[in-house]
Amino acid sequence: MDPIEFGEYLKKLRKDLGYTLTELSKLSGVSQPYLSQMEGGKRGIPSTETLRKIAEPLDINYSELLIKAGHITDEEWKRAFIEEDFHVDNARVSERALVNREQKGPDLKSLLLRASESRPVFFNGYELSSDECIRLLGVIRAMFPNYENKQ
Repeated sequence: MDPIEFGEYLKKLRKDLGYTLTELSKLSGVSQPYLSQMEGGKRGIPSTETLRKIAEPLDINYSELLIKAGHITDEEWKRAFIEEDFHVDNARVSERALVNREQKGPDLKSLLLRASESRPVFFNGYELSSDECIRLLGVIRAMFPNYENKQ
């Protein structure tokens, strides 16, 4: 979706719930002028953090908003969801087991999958949310498809 289409989509979600821009602003913590500019397609596609703030008040799944906004593809989300669903228990393995595979450090995939439950993951001084870690994992998979089945 381009920014104008995405803005119209957000406006429809808001209006379907009967919210004014002011009400959505209070519920989400996103300023009313910024919400208005988003709906008008004047601010481009919102950041993942802004989408996180408006997802719950708009009664929509955050991942669906990420897909609609073009931050991740539906296929990336499905792969990450399946991976998380089947391997989250494996990601809880102790740090000792992660490093014990003749590696010089922990496995990046495991770090990203368990970011929210143990130590946070940072990029350039900013803490990444669990959704951002999953998105990053999708990007890494797209860049290195030949590493997909390595354990």
